[in-house]
Amino acid sequence: MPELSSAIYSEVDPSNNSAAPNGMPEGMPPSGVNDSWRAGMGAIKRAYDRDHAGTWCTVGGTGNAITLAYAVAPASYVQGEKYAFKAIAANSGATTVNVNGLGAKSVFKKTLAGTTACTGNEIQNGDLVELEYDGTQFQIMGQAANAGSFAGGTLTLATNMSGAAFNEGLVSLASAATMAIGAAGGNYITVTGTTAITAFDTVQAGTERTLEFQGALTLTNNAAIILPGGANIATAAGDTAIFRSEGSGNWRCVSYQRGPASAAITLSGTDAIAFLTASGFAGNKSIGANGYYKLPGGLILQWGSLSIPGTSTGTFTYPTSFPNNFLAGVITPVQAGGIGAESTFNATPSLSSAVVYNASNNVLTHYVFVIGN
Repeated sequence: MPELSSAIYSEVDPSNNSAAPNGMPEGMPPSGVNDSWRAGMGAIKRAYDRDHAGTWCTVGGTGNAITLAYAVAPASYVQGEKYAFKAIAANSGATTVNVNGLGAKSVFKKTLAGTTACTGNEIQNGDLVELEYDGTQFQIMGQAANAGSFAGGTLTLATNMSGAAFNEGLVSLASAATMAIGAAGGNYITVTGTTAITAFDTVQAGTERTLEFQGALTLTNNAAIILPGGANIATAAGDTAIFRSEGSGNWRCVSYQRGPASAAITLSGTDAIAFLTASGFAGNKSIGANGYYKLPGGLILQWGSLSIPGTSTGTFTYPTSFPNNFLAGVITPVQAGGIGAESTFNATPSLSSAVVYNASNNVLTHYVFVIGN
């Protein structure tokens, strides 16, 4: 019973001259014609059935150990023979197929690195699967080598995802005057080194990158790197920044988060911008009878008290000097039984102190509150 894949049939018409039923020799007796033609019909039908996923193939076994049964079993596995079937279960790992008890053969899939054994989910329940024997195992046909991978390109339509996520890569880049974060192989980038950064590379507008700094360097504010407050940022290990491309090589920092390694920042009153952690206020306050509190943006609140004899002056020295301006102040004199007589600043307070005049005839305690920057 010849098969189309066997050597009995030839692509050269005159060579199909074996004795019936394997061929039609010249001058063959009429009684052999029907046998030869029936053999040819059977071979064609068997080849068709194996190559098409019809109901004539009985599929059994499990998702990982599939069995196929045809009305007429092939004599052996032959390289190039194809078998198609409708899957009855999904595979979840390494997979084999056994055709009519000839023996289980592994099923391989295509990858960018070559064929490899199935690992799961290559076959789903109800799939029409086509396999071809390569001389050692079966290979899944009609599957691209980069199935499951996206090697680059542009999505031109809005894409909705449900129950899935794009898992982004993590890469490491050394700091440089111009860092190629747009060309990086991941969206989360750890930045090593201490070289000041003044520019990033050019990518399409809307591209986003998250940078985690491994040490101290300077992010330089300019037209190409737009930083919060328009001021340079001195990084520390563990700080993170999110940058969004605006096109033409321009990037905007849309978020900057100080890490645990950032030291407390002492506000000078001239800061254009400062990022403070909860502990960062430690260097910006002194809470006590005489104290101060420095606020982001430069405003400084100060308070204290001093005792002044009647109709005399006393100097209140601020706990810390204002770097720029004295803005306002309030004096509250106190004596037994209530608030004392009116007291005033004897002159415009300076950046470091204020002279207070006690208008009463008694020694009074004066509470002073001043604001500056």
